[in-house]
Amino acid sequence: MPYFVYILQCADNTYYTGITTDMKRRLKEHNGKVKGGAKYTRVRTPVKLVYSEQHLNRSAATKREYEIKQMSRNEKRIIIDMDYLVFVQNGIKRSPKKIDPRFDPVRYNGNNHPYLGMPTSEKHKLASAFKKQFPDILVDNLIELLDKLNRGNTFEEKTIGPFILMKYPKFIHQIQPEQLGKWLGNLEGWCEIDTLCQSTFPPEAFLDNWETWRKALTKWSKDNQIAKRRASLVLLCKSVGSSDDPRLKNLAFENIDRLKSEKEILITKAISWILRSMTKNFKHDVKEYLDKSDGSLPKIAVRETRKKLETGRKN
Repeated sequence: MPYFVYILQCADNTYYTGITTDMKRRLKEHNGKVKGGAKYTRVRTPVKLVYSEQHLNRSAATKREYEIKQMSRNEKRIIIDMDYLVFVQNGIKRSPKKIDPRFDPVRYNGNNHPYLGMPTSEKHKLASAFKKQFPDILVDNLIELLDKLNRGNTFEEKTIGPFILMKYPKFIHQIQPEQLGKWLGNLEGWCEIDTLCQSTFPPEAFLDNWETWRKALTKWSKDNQIAKRRASLVLLCKSVGSSDDPRLKNLAFENIDRLKSEKEILITKAISWILRSMTKNFKHDVKEYLDKSDGSLPKIAVRETRKKLETGRKN
């Protein structure tokens, strides 16, 4: 039997939170139309339902009811209004920060976006809190939120989106290259690019819509924006390491060939990364490729990949 946690807005604009298995009857009780209700709402009628969420059992519903009752009026207002952006921005502001005075975020992250010092562990926590708060968000609303975060000013806003997206795995397959390309256009430096591309997309996301993604990744490998050129490699790193589908391997080698003459560290390191990722499922192919292309590949890529082949480690 499902249980519902609900918030009522009373006639005096105060809120009342409760749980029930029959939302329609409970609302009638609170409005005095049938016997029941609560002392608090009885003197504040009429009341109206402004928010509800479903839980599988009474224990989970009771725990959630307690959490909502601890919230301030403004926090309740956020979930009632489904103001996803405010929820995330407030979470960023309130999260513990860790800034080492010796750390230069501009030099390390490769961009000039304001850095607040939110640790990765706190991003995971905020993403989990968001999923708990909004378990039934629609994909269009989630993409709209990710758009807004991607256009944000701070490093934290630009990098929290992928953490949230990964909490909704069924939506990842619905992200199209056009959308991802737009996000990449607002990112700078390896850290922002890799946070979006490194682990977010499983191989199935590409293979189930192969021609669309193949064309996009090929196009990005020729793009003027270095973020897209790096993404054309980094997006495949997880996939070639977890899938032995030859389409992934072939596209990876094609993009490497197209980019191997570049000297930018964002590209040379990405080439090394994807070659090392391929050693798990395509060890023989990687060895042959190195033997054939040794002189034309970035030296760091050759060195690190040969070390990976010999020892299983990068260094």
